[in-house]
Amino acid sequence: VNDISIYGMIYRAGISKKGKEYEMISFPARKGNNDTYYNHCWFPIGPELMESLKNQIGGIINGKN
Repeated sequence: VNDISIYGMIYRAGISKKGKEYEMISFPARKGNNDTYYNHCWFPIGPELMESLKNQIGGIINGKN
């Protein structure tokens, strides 16, 4: 993202239990002493950045990056 590598991000897309399509990006997190997970990086993702990330992920999966 913006020439910075963030390891541990997860992209998911699918159909929810209510039948709606969704797309989601999870940021890397670590488990705290209280068994709660905390993100160790976060930033807002708008529609354009989401589309760019999907294209980058698709390129990696298809061996084009």
